[in-house]
Amino acid sequence: MNFIEKCSFVGIDPRIKKWLLPKCVMQSEGVVQNAEALLKNKSLQIALAEPDMTVLKNEKGSAHAALLLDFGFEFHGGVRVLTGLNAPNRPFRVRLTFGESVAEALSSVGEKGSCNDHSPRDFEVIVPRLSDLEFGQTGYRFLRIELLDEVAEWNIKSIVGAFVYRDLDYIGSFSCNDEMLNRIYDTAAYTCHLNMQTMLWDGIKRDRLVWVGDTHPEMLAIRTLFGNHELVWENLRFSRDEAKLPNWMNGMPSYSFWWLIILYEQSFFTDDFSFALESRAYVEGLLRLLFSYIQEDGSHTFESYFLDWQTRDMPEAVAGVHALLYWAIQCGVKLCHVYQNAILEKQCATYLGYLKKKIPDPHTCSSANALLLMNGLLPTDVAVKPILENKANGLTTLMSYYVLTALARSGHTKEALEILKTYYGGMLKMGATTFWEDFDVSWLENASAIDEFPQEGKKLLHGDTGQHCYKGFRHSLCHGWSAGPVAFLAEQILGIRVTEAGGEHIHLSPDLCHLEYAKGSYSTKHGKVEIAYEKKGDKLFLTHLKMPKQCGLSMDSGIEIATQTTLQNKEEKL
Repeated sequence: MNFIEKCSFVGIDPRIKKWLLPKCVMQSEGVVQNAEALLKNKSLQIALAEPDMTVLKNEKGSAHAALLLDFGFEFHGGVRVLTGLNAPNRPFRVRLTFGESVAEALSSVGEKGSCNDHSPRDFEVIVPRLSDLEFGQTGYRFLRIELLDEVAEWNIKSIVGAFVYRDLDYIGSFSCNDEMLNRIYDTAAYTCHLNMQTMLWDGIKRDRLVWVGDTHPEMLAIRTLFGNHELVWENLRFSRDEAKLPNWMNGMPSYSFWWLIILYEQSFFTDDFSFALESRAYVEGLLRLLFSYIQEDGSHTFESYFLDWQTRDMPEAVAGVHALLYWAIQCGVKLCHVYQNAILEKQCATYLGYLKKKIPDPHTCSSANALLLMNGLLPTDVAVKPILENKANGLTTLMSYYVLTALARSGHTKEALEILKTYYGGMLKMGATTFWEDFDVSWLENASAIDEFPQEGKKLLHGDTGQHCYKGFRHSLCHGWSAGPVAFLAEQILGIRVTEAGGEHIHLSPDLCHLEYAKGSYSTKHGKVEIAYEKKGDKLFLTHLKMPKQCGLSMDSGIEIATQTTLQNKEEKL
């Protein structure tokens, strides 16, 4: 047995690391020579004699030499620095400041909410000569490097980003003739992918925690893009084991509701109820715990009602959480059926009846109205009216999927797409390459983009906005819960509806609205579904369909089969 075989390892990192060249040097300060050499692809091995070095030089009394690098898009990881022969021959002190925006990379800790929470992004390091060192682990696009020693000459061969991610094949896809929608889908998919790290993180800068309620939009995106991924199950197990009953997950009743919803939906999507069966005692205990808070008149007495940050401590949150509770117990009915627990299944039905008796007022809150509508607790016209009036105002990245889906299901797909483009397109137009913890369209007024230098007379879109726990630069610009557009576009535009567990049967109910064509793919238990449509006048044509033979198929009556349609595996079904 060799030495490595004798080691007591506790796990293997499922991620890979790749080296990323900076895209451009945005700024240099002090004495900096040959900065453009950092943009060249070089061997990442330091040598005694290097011909093409970047030099940062500090002289007594001079301004510190510094560089601001742009890597072109946000990613997760650190930075690798290759140093040559320094003068004098001693280690140098260097300050590294990572930023999700230009302004954040130029900020100091304590300025406009700038902090080192969860993953340090502003710190000093020691860089010796002839070294190849890696520093940091955060989410960033921009990096400022400052030489701190008063008298020093720092010779740098290369500075590359250490890009850490899971190497996954994309199964799901979406494209159409509206380039903004394509960018929204791709950016949402990338945002979700980046947060699939050691667990399903909230954010790659912060929070690097498992907030189980926040992962429902991520779960929807993951199953669309990557199919049955082990990370969803790991998150469910971790959350269950961390919250021993009668404790709530993440300390909030609503997050335990979300756990029940995710558990059932993931089990149904994969047609794998093994983890649900393993968790039977927990599920049954959680359901009984929920019942203890519900009164016969439909009221409830939970100690807190958290829907999202925008509605925190507001009456609207009670209405949204009421809908979540109803949704969770509906999932409980289905899980009890799997468990063959007819008594508890009947109790679930009884408490669903109680909850129908007293629906809290959602007022004009789009997210609360959407959840109530999706669960059949409000009439369509009543719930949709305030959503249509609000449009993108007051929308949140966490709740956007539910608001957009509620609109589309009620015959307002056109309006949903307009809101989607206004809201998520607003982030893209301001330099986003990933979607954010939160965004409000009112922030756009007189604001500088995140890839621009601060401008006099303009507010910082990242720095002067945000609220609650995400004020200023603490605001995360890559948050997994903002990945909802992935599932929304697949489900509502491509119309892919999984109607039997594991994708044993799929119903096509597309709504292209103004789009001339739309195509994409989706993951099922049996393999990938590929589909394409074209719209000519008022007629919608199916032009391509490829599905696993094991999947049953049905579709809306208004879909016509184009003469030259490419049909694979499904001829007998059409």
